[in-house]
Amino acid sequence: MDIVTIYVVAIIVTLSLGVIVHEYGHCIAAKLSDVQVEHYDIGVGPTILKHTDSKGMVFNLKLIPLGGFTQLLDGHGSKITEDNKERSFQEAKPARKLFITLAGSGMNFLVAFVIFLILQLGNVTQSIPVIDVIGQDTEAYAAGLRSGDQIVGIDGVETNSWQDIGFGLLRRIGDTGTLELNVMRDDQRYDYSILIQDWQSDQGSINVFDDLGIAHAASAGTFTSTKSVFGRMIDAVVETFTMGLTMAIAGFQMIFGDMRIVNFFGPLQLLQLGEDGNQLGITEYAKLFAVFFVALGIINLLPGPIVDGNGVILSLGELVTGSRPTPPVQLTTLIVGSILGWGPLVLCITYEVIRFFG
Repeated sequence: MDIVTIYVVAIIVTLSLGVIVHEYGHCIAAKLSDVQVEHYDIGVGPTILKHTDSKGMVFNLKLIPLGGFTQLLDGHGSKITEDNKERSFQEAKPARKLFITLAGSGMNFLVAFVIFLILQLGNVTQSIPVIDVIGQDTEAYAAGLRSGDQIVGIDGVETNSWQDIGFGLLRRIGDTGTLELNVMRDDQRYDYSILIQDWQSDQGSINVFDDLGIAHAASAGTFTSTKSVFGRMIDAVVETFTMGLTMAIAGFQMIFGDMRIVNFFGPLQLLQLGEDGNQLGITEYAKLFAVFFVALGIINLLPGPIVDGNGVILSLGELVTGSRPTPPVQLTTLIVGSILGWGPLVLCITYEVIRFFG
């Protein structure tokens, strides 16, 4: 099986699990809010297993285990009558609507937190980011980096692993300026600046390590966190929050700021990061899995069709004004949200596919 096929399969499986978890978040929140859940499905296609619980929710396991879906009593995919009206989504209080709508992304964030926490509590070792070989005809070598240097920071952000370094480099794709690297050599800290201009914006697949001429040292050793259990829990919370906030800010800048499409990197580039630099192990891939869950949670908060952002806006509006949004308001929110939210996202995904396969 070629590497492209592996990438695509890995992304499909990860996204499918992310959707299943996301929809289960809606399901749990609706039950807690006393809103009727008509059915919760895992997969698509013919039903191979069905179970009805005490509250009338039907669980369906489908033949093809890709994705999932939660159907609430909302008048769209289910019929509202006088007998069940009180348990419909429309009749729920605005705060409960908001809770149910946000619960899908919340579950994605929760799973990401659990993954980060397991890695923190599991005393997982990570490779120390030490440069093994560096090309002498590269900007990195010209700036002063040498074989044996341990990279401890990028652009003022501390780096403890090759994954941290990879993310730091990926954030600079398409930029012009200087890439600031901090290294340790013979117990001394050195700071170097590498000139970049429209970095990798004119390339096909992104090869951040190859472009700098850096190869990691397999025999550099490993490190294990020595923090307390509480400290590691805090780290897991911070890691999840920081990852989500970074993605949210990037999305905002893509729509309203000066962030360009060439700065975008998605799942294909993240997976390729390990193949290009050969520095991702099971631990790092588990972290990437968590990153995908965070990304899915953020994407589902975008306004527009299919995702939950439109519902969040309408629920917030109802909570503030005390009145339900009229159909024209709902339609306007949907159209504007689709343009602002889905427009840049579709462009970015299209650009990534072209860049990856081109």
